[in-house]
Amino acid sequence: MRILIAAMFQETRNVMNFNQAITDRVFIVGCARSGTTLLQSILGAHTHIATFPESHFFQHAVPGHKWARRLGLASRAARGQLNCFLRESGHTELISGKTFPIETLLRVTNVFVRNMDEMAIMEGKDIWLEKTPGHLYHIPTITELVPKSRFIHIIRGGKDVVSSLYAVTREHKGAWGRPMEIDECMYWWKEAISLSSRYLNQPNHFFVHYESLIEDPQSSVSSICDFLNIDFQEEMLLNYPNIAKKVTLSNEPWKRNVTQKIHFSNRFHELFSPETRKYIIEQLQSTEDEITGWSEARNSIMIRMCA
Repeated sequence: MRILIAAMFQETRNVMNFNQAITDRVFIVGCARSGTTLLQSILGAHTHIATFPESHFFQHAVPGHKWARRLGLASRAARGQLNCFLRESGHTELISGKTFPIETLLRVTNVFVRNMDEMAIMEGKDIWLEKTPGHLYHIPTITELVPKSRFIHIIRGGKDVVSSLYAVTREHKGAWGRPMEIDECMYWWKEAISLSSRYLNQPNHFFVHYESLIEDPQSSVSSICDFLNIDFQEEMLLNYPNIAKKVTLSNEPWKRNVTQKIHFSNRFHELFSPETRKYIIEQLQSTEDEITGWSEARNSIMIRMCA
């Protein structure tokens, strides 16, 4: 056992030398069906940014038991998920045959980061962009374990997220498990907004509104490029359908419309009766007001800075 533990921590030290050519490691987070794939595809069309299918890495690597988290252990599913991600990304050459009955979360995260670095370098890029909406729940872990990590939160209006979640879980039951009820869809969105709100005004976090991205994509994307210290490239808004095809797996048909021209969806009125629409709007209003308050607070800060 002592030999095993020593080997574990020696391996941890061995993989901590990350590629210094990588300037930023960026995570797009937010509630599912908020436009995360669209944003990923647009940013992934930048000549400095490499991006890949969703890794779901931290969702599987962080153990469910509190005692395991306190000990800094990784879930038994961590290695399997990492290898699955590498296969889906077309990098089976990076899959390692090393396995341990016990692994630290630090060590397996180091392997994940090293693999992401190598995949980006292979493409001649110095920034990699990971997009798994559910990583919103693991921001503290990612911040602690992933050097040079930055986060982009995408925020979409509640009624449109609820509509999309309600529809997609019925149209693709096999992938989403089961149809979500309206109250459950609202809960998911509210919880995501609450989690994102914890990171307002933190320097390594950026917030973009889906509606602004659709209405004025150049302005929204330019602001994100400023956050990442890279130049805006007009080709990003032209070539993103090609990136969308790259990051969308064959078993993710609900993402295929990302290759279409940027547009608003009006499923809210298509799916729900007037009475149901009224109920949803009433239930979401307080959270919508909170989001409006974020924008007003940021505008106030900018005015004071410019005064």
